[in-house]
Amino acid sequence: MTIIHFPVQAYDQAHLGLLTRGPRAEAVRKLLKSGLTTTDAAILIHTMFTEQDPNRAGFRSHKELAAKAESREAAFRDYITMTGGKIHAGGGQNTTQKSQTERLGVACAVLAMNEILGTTEADWERIEESNKKKTLDYQLTASDGKSIVAVEAKGTIAEAPEVKSSGSASVMKGDIEAKKKASRAVPGPRAHEEFGVITAIGKQAATTPRIYLLDPPAMGADRDPRRVRLLARMKYYLHHLALTSQFRMLIAVRNRINALVAISRTEELDGVQLTNADGEPFSLPEAFGDRPIVEVGGVVGRVLFRDRRAWKRESSRDGSMLFVGFARNIFPLLVGQKFDDLLA
Repeated sequence: MTIIHFPVQAYDQAHLGLLTRGPRAEAVRKLLKSGLTTTDAAILIHTMFTEQDPNRAGFRSHKELAAKAESREAAFRDYITMTGGKIHAGGGQNTTQKSQTERLGVACAVLAMNEILGTTEADWERIEESNKKKTLDYQLTASDGKSIVAVEAKGTIAEAPEVKSSGSASVMKGDIEAKKKASRAVPGPRAHEEFGVITAIGKQAATTPRIYLLDPPAMGADRDPRRVRLLARMKYYLHHLALTSQFRMLIAVRNRINALVAISRTEELDGVQLTNADGEPFSLPEAFGDRPIVEVGGVVGRVLFRDRRAWKRESSRDGSMLFVGFARNIFPLLVGQKFDDLLA
């Protein structure tokens, strides 16, 4: 694992003024001063957000995507070199390199915005591309549950990443602003805040990468940000529980998600516990049913064969295994349904 540092700056003085006013000002200033420090492993995992698909099993949540990151690593490293604390472009310039650079841009945008918003991977949701209007690439909810934030992520290769004109950063800035302008012109759900994040890397190891932040004027929102964030968390847990828990628990979580979507005020279900057929709150053993439980360091879960065909084999020597689990304290939070605790 190698640690990689990205200096972060506002795209220009106009955007600096927009970025450093309002409730995000302190967090933005901190990121501009310290930059983004991350690892090659974190970058690789977060590139998988480009493949997020809520309707496709194995591609819904961060953990599902992270499990597939290993199979994408070789292709990514063919074009993006990350060694000795440095990152730069490698390989020839072609459509594949462009695709991998876009993946890098998405990863760095998610990592940088997490620093500003205090969000986690559980709060991210991809915005599907629309034929009716230009759409932003990624959507996430703010850490305080009071704002919905839309983010456009870009990645580019430049001779000198610290010089905006040496790559495509200026073109990407225009594209981000055009998308946001077009989005505002069409009626429909809107975000409270909008950010643009452009990641630029060089062609040589000696170059220093750069992250540019943009903040065009915000839009008004007509969605309840607390509900959006709560639903994102509940879906996150549902997708992960599907690998570990028994069917009755999954039905209870799915029914609660449907109820939260249907009711006008989420507060009506705040603190209403998830219960079994007898009306009793689910216990940890019930969540797993008759499936064997493994607990390691406060994490409870199951051991699965990575190759599902190995389920019928008697020996794990025929297939590698994977431990999937949750921190033990997640279960009472999920069953208790106290929303402040779930969103903490």
